[in-house]
Amino acid sequence: MKKIVFFAIFFGFSLLLHAETRVLTLQDCLAAALQNNADLKIAQQQVEKALGRKKEVRGLLLPQVKVQGMYLANNVTYADALVQDYRSLQQLPAGFSDLFLSVLPPSLRPTYEVKLQEFLGRINLPEELPDRVSLMNASVMVQQPLFTGFKLVNGYKAAAEMKNAAQHSFEVEKTKVQYDVISTFYQAVLLDSLVAVHRMSVEVGEKHLQLIRKMRQEGLASEWELLKARVHVKKLTPKLVQSKKNRDLVYSKLKLLLGLSQKDTLSLNGRLQPVALPDSLQAEKLYRTALSHRRELKALSSLIKAGEHAAKIARGEYLPDIGAIGALTFLGMNDQYSLQTRDISQVLSLGVALRWNAFSFGRHSGKVQQARAQINILQEKLMQFKEALNIQIQNVIRSIEYAREELLTQQDAVMLAQKSLIIAQEAFKSGDARQVDVLDAQLDLQSARVEWLNAVFQSIIADLDFKKALGVLTTYQQ
Repeated sequence: MKKIVFFAIFFGFSLLLHAETRVLTLQDCLAAALQNNADLKIAQQQVEKALGRKKEVRGLLLPQVKVQGMYLANNVTYADALVQDYRSLQQLPAGFSDLFLSVLPPSLRPTYEVKLQEFLGRINLPEELPDRVSLMNASVMVQQPLFTGFKLVNGYKAAAEMKNAAQHSFEVEKTKVQYDVISTFYQAVLLDSLVAVHRMSVEVGEKHLQLIRKMRQEGLASEWELLKARVHVKKLTPKLVQSKKNRDLVYSKLKLLLGLSQKDTLSLNGRLQPVALPDSLQAEKLYRTALSHRRELKALSSLIKAGEHAAKIARGEYLPDIGAIGALTFLGMNDQYSLQTRDISQVLSLGVALRWNAFSFGRHSGKVQQARAQINILQEKLMQFKEALNIQIQNVIRSIEYAREELLTQQDAVMLAQKSLIIAQEAFKSGDARQVDVLDAQLDLQSARVEWLNAVFQSIIADLDFKKALGVLTTYQQ
């Protein structure tokens, strides 16, 4: 039993050690997301759907050719009453001849008797009803719309605009995915760095605690200094634990964005470094740039154009539909299970069809009203988006300015913390400071580094928000 447990544990550790770790750069993450992201796949299928609708409507403008056919081989069993009626029908010519001749003058009977016999001789009824009957019907029909009240033309134009709107919406979703991947990537890199900083802080605190315990035993440190060192370690450990949990959550989010399994092990090849924040922040100029680049505006504009064509389609319901029709039909019947060429007849049909809903009792006007209302809704959404975009531009300008100031502030704070640590170490060597003062200085430096890392991350997000607001996120480079 012990051997089995041992091999199970050994095998488990072997799998863990040999688990493949995927090392990804930012570009690798973006490529994986664009290929695997579920939301992006759905948006792409919406484009394909709109393209299919465009093809469908275009096909309605062209001649519609329909081919249909039918062949039936029938084995008939007749009812007794029908057989008796058929026997009576066979005897009808002789009885009809006697009746017809009896009403004629005697002088005319010889002449009409001969003619009547010739006529009745042409009626050749078979002795028995056929029990095998073959039927065939085949036709080719061509229909071409000539005038539809411009409904088909406007339908094609509306479908084309819907396809453009779907394409713009796909680009919007693509931008969203890129933004989420980039921000999550650097958030994961930030948390990797924070975990390393907090781990180093805990290690420094534990080393100082051990040193102060030794000094306490030698009478070189007070009880207060020992308690303070313990408090430092107690305060630092939860930060390390929390940063690890936050990192795991962000890595899970990144895997979801990339379409990877949560079981995959990732390692990110990237680092936090300040970005070159834009200097020229003229709100009016930036707003004009955003108006020309934002895909949401282009999607709404395409939807408005599609709505205008839909309104024209609704108005076209008042007009008649006229179309040309041509058909070639083949009909055949035989009392056997096979058809010969002589058994088949042909019918050629040519004509013009007209359909006009002269009275709709408000249905047409209701469609027009709905179409106009939809256009008004989309135009209102367009205006709201432009107003929100103007506010967004103002916000990103403030974020850029704040991020620039915060970077400088935290950079100065790190430099001051480094100088403070050097002074504390020199004062401790000369006996003018205590060991706990050195610990405080070291922890202050670690805290300053944490704030600086956060400032770098916020500068990246500010630059990311800036490019997203302008609609130029695809040009993002780090």
